[in-house]
Amino acid sequence: MKELNETIIEGKSVAELLKPRIKCIEPFLGMKREGWDVGVISVVEGGDKDDNLFVLSLPTKYPLNFKRLEWWEDRKVEDLPDYVKLETVPIPVVVKAKEYINGQRIISDNGGIYPMTIATPATEQEYKEYERKPGK
Repeated sequence: MKELNETIIEGKSVAELLKPRIKCIEPFLGMKREGWDVGVISVVEGGDKDDNLFVLSLPTKYPLNFKRLEWWEDRKVEDLPDYVKLETVPIPVVVKAKEYINGQRIISDNGGIYPMTIATPATEQEYKEYERKPGK
């Protein structure tokens, strides 16, 4: 079985798509000095470094100025994955994404329309494994 960081779209992997991202949504005093501007997105590369913990805390400390983005928010359509896992009840489903609508919904290859809020990036391998399951 392939690793979580298997490339699922050109230049993007599941691990990359799931990295926390913080966006500056409103101006604040000293923002230029701190390297921020409205619309700037900071990708948190991971680890327990003080810088990462500080950036991750910004939306909680300053909710009017910063927002923690969901994995799909503020991405170009070409950066979204070809396959997604839908956290449906009672059994998760893996589908091939045929189209994305306004960055909020997925049209799957089976014609289903699903909200992004229940989706996480998946690999082609996960999709093939799901398709082989009996009685899916």
